[in-house]
Amino acid sequence: MPSSEFKRLLCMKLGYRELGDSGKGSHCWLVSDAHPRIRWAFHRREVSSIEVRKLLVNQIGLTLEEARRVVE
Repeated sequence: MPSSEFKRLLCMKLGYRELGDSGKGSHCWLVSDAHPRIRWAFHRREVSSIEVRKLLVNQIGLTLEEARRVVE
C-alpha cells in the first residue's frame, strides 16, 4: 500500500491528523483524540502488510478485526 494512501486511511477512519510542529526532519507526529500518537516515518514508498499490521495493532492498539476494517 502506498504510504500516502495509508496515511489518508488513518486520517479518515481513525481521526488522525498531522501535528503542526513536529520538529526538524522529515518525520512527523500523527495525533488523534481517540488513539495514541504515532511517529510517521513512511515517505513516498510502499508500506508492507507487516508494517501496516504492526502499526495498527502494536502501536495504535487495534484488534486484528478492527485493523482489517481500517484497510478495507
